[in-house]
Amino acid sequence: MSFLEQDLENIIYKADRDELANRGLFIEGKFLRQQSIGNYGIADLITYYRHFDKIVINVIELKKDLINFDTFYQAVRYVRGIQDYLFNFRDKNPENYVFEITLIGRKIDNQSTLVFIPDVINNPYEINTTCIKFYKYKYEIKGIYFEEIEGYKLTENGFK
Repeated sequence: MSFLEQDLENIIYKADRDELANRGLFIEGKFLRQQSIGNYGIADLITYYRHFDKIVINVIELKKDLINFDTFYQAVRYVRGIQDYLFNFRDKNPENYVFEITLIGRKIDNQSTLVFIPDVINNPYEINTTCIKFYKYKYEIKGIYFEEIEGYKLTENGFK
């Protein structure tokens, strides 16, 4: 029996948040699952919650295996769709929102520049910027475990 993307989604959606945190995955807010975003597509999971005077919306894109640029762009498309809906049909005030992207898969394409995106985009001093996180998961006999992946560096940077 193989482990499917839907299995990963079920585990995250149904699991107790404290248990997920104990296993390395920190998620806040209320869940939306298989949420249609008009012609932009269907997001695996979305969470939303209030943080001070902002509403934080986290698009969580799951991959059974490899997280790559296509995974990232897919999540970006969903964020753009949510923004299109909110800013054109609902609130019309972008300052009320913060967007996050969380990508979860078994492996990350560390042969591309994808792994450097969080270093450029995530700004700890600015609340209104989009935050991007990568997680790898391991599914083993004792269950599922997550590891946040950050701070990639070249093994040979070419400096002397």
